[in-house]
Amino acid sequence: MDTVNFGDNRWKISYGKYEKMEKKAIDIVSATVSKHVPYVVTTQKVLSDLEDNIIFIGTRETNNYIKDLILEDSIPKNGYLLKVMDNPYNKGKQIIIIAGIDDINTFYGAVEFSSDYIAFSKQRKDHQPYFRKLFLEKMPDYEISSSPDILNRGLWTWGHSIHDYKKYIDNMALLKLNQLIIWNDYAPVNARQVVDYAHENGIKIIWGYSWGWGEKINISEKEELDRWADLAVKKYEEDYYTLGGDGIYFQSFTETLSETKDGKLIGEAVSEWVNVIGSRILDKYPDLYIQFGLHATSVKNQLEYISKIDKRISIIWEDCGAFPYQYLPKHIENFEDTVDFTDKIIQLREDAEVGVVLKGQICLDWSNFEHQKGPFILGMNDKTVITKLMNEKKEIWHHIQSYWFKNGQLCQDIIRKLSIQTNKEAVIAALVEDGLFEENIWLPVALYAQLLWDINTPYYDTLCLVSQRDNVILA
Repeated sequence: MDTVNFGDNRWKISYGKYEKMEKKAIDIVSATVSKHVPYVVTTQKVLSDLEDNIIFIGTRETNNYIKDLILEDSIPKNGYLLKVMDNPYNKGKQIIIIAGIDDINTFYGAVEFSSDYIAFSKQRKDHQPYFRKLFLEKMPDYEISSSPDILNRGLWTWGHSIHDYKKYIDNMALLKLNQLIIWNDYAPVNARQVVDYAHENGIKIIWGYSWGWGEKINISEKEELDRWADLAVKKYEEDYYTLGGDGIYFQSFTETLSETKDGKLIGEAVSEWVNVIGSRILDKYPDLYIQFGLHATSVKNQLEYISKIDKRISIIWEDCGAFPYQYLPKHIENFEDTVDFTDKIIQLREDAEVGVVLKGQICLDWSNFEHQKGPFILGMNDKTVITKLMNEKKEIWHHIQSYWFKNGQLCQDIIRKLSIQTNKEAVIAALVEDGLFEENIWLPVALYAQLLWDINTPYYDTLCLVSQRDNVILA
């Protein structure tokens, strides 16, 4: 081990608690430093002196050194502080402070350190050589207080298309995402384990199932509504109630280009459908969080009916026009109309939560699809399955990412509108399924996630930032 050049110019880590998300933060920082130095990085709670190069990790409550070094208002609400500076106890050394408002934001601060700060700090002003010797040469000063521009940041996927649920969730956490909607025909056998692992990573699980979607139903018959109300309640009670999830998501019969079904306006019928079934469940489980996945294609001209949907139920809109609501990010026709419609859905139900599913990523191959035949094990497939699919999926991502270079700013425009007009409280999920996200953090997903966190940085600066991360893959 070549440690000669470092002498006493070594880095240590001081942490608050080695538990939960703070543990993951410490692990990330330790691994990041260890990748660049030849010595074993000392990591401890209590330091014998403060005159070394030190990385302080934790919150003001868990790490007393951080409490002494920064003011309480230095850490933003729902956010973190990352600061690199001269050591106030020894001007010949440096300190790095990674401080979150809580343990999950401490983890997010560690993610920023390991990805964006490292990519920034290794760069020189010239190319002789291109990169700095990290943690041997002086680290560049840096300070950022960061918090999200969208509070509810998620993905949407069919459950059976997740091949490794732990890696899928790990990659979500690395992108600072915190909500996952998983749609299934049948509840997974290991659903409780999926929920527990998601919660360990600061991610809420919303279980999705049908309230009429994909089924042959006649909405003109009252008996059909009564039957589906019974089915929806029964499925929740028997399949999902005990799983520890954070809510349910449903779709009905709005995924169509037609505005009528069985002689009725779809907007009028679905409003009654949702209110009757929703009330049936909420009367029994008043604290249950419910999302209604609504396709705009069938009801965009019938918003007067949609406005009457029970405000206890969150509407999660999709298919609202051009990209980023389109499956392919090259389809940007009539984008101004899409912006106008987004305004309408934001303003439609005062004091009710607003949500959208954005697309333009990768989705199921519906030409080779079949419904699940029964309960299954979610996300524990053999690695050979991923290996077999990789070339096919990489080719699709290569195609998709080219249009994110060109049109990604339009996604930023929609997210900015939702952030500003909902005071950051919109629910935004991206459809990311059957694309091997568990294996690679693909550039379009990383861009989407960064736009949820930061809508103000110019798009091409965000593109440059995300592309430089060593865990982001350009197909």
